[in-house]
This record gives sequence, C-alpha cells and structure tokens, in this order.
Amino acid sequence: TLQRVSPSSMFRSDHTMFREILFSLLVFQISAVKFDLGSSKVKCFSEDLPDNTLVLGKYDAVYVKGADTPSDAPEGQPVVNVQVTNPLEKVLVSRENITSGTFVFTTTIAGDYIICFHNMGHVNDPNPTKVSLSIKHGVDAQDYSKVMRAEHLTPLQTTLRKSEDLINVIVDEFKAQKRREEYMRDLTEATCERVVFFAVFTIVVLVATSAAQTTYLRSYFRFKKII
Repeated sequence: TLQRVSPSSMFRSDHTMFREILFSLLVFQISAVKFDLGSSKVKCFSEDLPDNTLVLGKYDAVYVKGADTPSDAPEGQPVVNVQVTNPLEKVLVSRENITSGTFVFTTTIAGDYIICFHNMGHVNDPNPTKVSLSIKHGVDAQDYSKVMRAEHLTPLQTTLRKSEDLINVIVDEFKAQKRREEYMRDLTEATCERVVFFAVFTIVVLVATSAAQTTYLRSYFRFKKII
C-alpha cells in the first residue's frame, strides 16, 4: 500500500529537489556537442524543455574534401539539412545546405524538442562532415546587452535583472517538478487501485469456478451413485 510522507520528510524532499533543480539550471542551461556526420546519415538530439522558454541554437558544418571523394562531390561545401520539431512533431525550424547559422524559437508546450541533422551528400563519399551544435535556453539565451540599451539600465541593474529572471526560472521549474511528482503519485495510486481490483476479481472468479466445479462433480457422482 502507498503511504503519504510526513510534512518533515516532504520538507527535506522539497529542499533536495530544489538543489537538484538549481544545479541543473546552472550547469545544463548551455549544452554543446561536436560530431562527425557521414554521408546519407541522420543524427538527432533531444532537449527536454519547459513551456514558454526562449531557445537559441548555433550550428556549424564543415566539409573537407579528401583524396577518395568522388569528383562530382561539391568542393568544400557541406550538404547538410537541419530540422527542429516540437513534442507534437510540428516543424519549427527547417534549413537546407547549412554551413553556419542560428535558430531561435520560444517553446509553447513542455516536452522533448528534437534537433536533427541530415547529411545529403554523395552516398559513396567517405569523408564525414564535421558538425558542431550549441544550445542555450532560458536566461542564457537572453541578450541582456540589448535589454540594457533598450531600458537604459546600469550594469548593476542589468545583473539584478538577470538574477531576477534566473530566480523566476528556478521557481517555474520547481513548480513543474511538483506537478510531475503529483502526476506520478496519482498515476501510481490509480495503478495500485487497479491491481487490487484485479486481484479481488481474480479471487472471486477462482472461488466461483471452484464452487461450480464442486457442485457439478457432486451432482455427477450422485447421478452415478458413487456417493
């Protein structure tokens, strides 16, 4: 059976969750990766993002033509496409024949956002394209120099604004974690109730089946005058 935690244990759990959220926000707000993408290959990355979050992505694709590259392959030009989709598989960004650039979007729903790179190069090209990708979201994606100029803020005021935004992000993430915790608890309780119901139903069916078999066998043996 499920047991609800005491207020003191909930207090400790909340503080532990708060430290985990703060650590993840401070460390994982910026993610970067470099990889080799072979011809006719696709590589995708997933980023779990909350809703109403600004996302800034920067990418570079560099192709170096080697000695074994077919003569009809483009010289020094990558043939790589990039596509970004939201959790509902709606395309947010689609670029072709990229070399370097950025994409910016604001999330509308929470979930996994997929970033895919597709090398459309010659199928027999042995030389991979070197791709780098960096993702910033939340406070790190915001250009506070523009905010400073637009609102005529001092450097100290700009720093305070960034700190305030970071605190708001932490609070929102904390609330989201609490909602996930409540959802998982409700799901677990509902599943436990279904399991108990199924167990009781199974016992009732077994008892009823045994009673029916006993009644049938008793009638059969009486009919045959065995008992």
